[in-house]
Amino acid sequence: MVSVAAFRKLALSLPDAAEGPHFDSAAFLIKGKIFSTLHEAPGRATVKLLPEQQEILTSAEPAIFQRVPNFWGDKGWTWLHLKAADAKA
Repeated sequence: MVSVAAFRKLALSLPDAAEGPHFDSAAFLIKGKIFSTLHEAPGRATVKLLPEQQEILTSAEPAIFQRVPNFWGDKGWTWLHLKAADAKA
């Protein structure tokens, strides 16, 4: 399991990363562009992937990664289920 705090720490460890609000969630940005959002209550985050990365991860680890089921998923946005993820991997 990856905790909310661990995910936040990892996202903010990227060079020039900052946290800001995004509706009822936290957004992580670099140079004003969102690369991830954190949804604490359901224990998941969204991450922006290239379509090829999204296909690889959702196929290899469907319990952890799931394509967002709408227009945003078409653009590479992918759910990351924190409880299913392994913090050591």
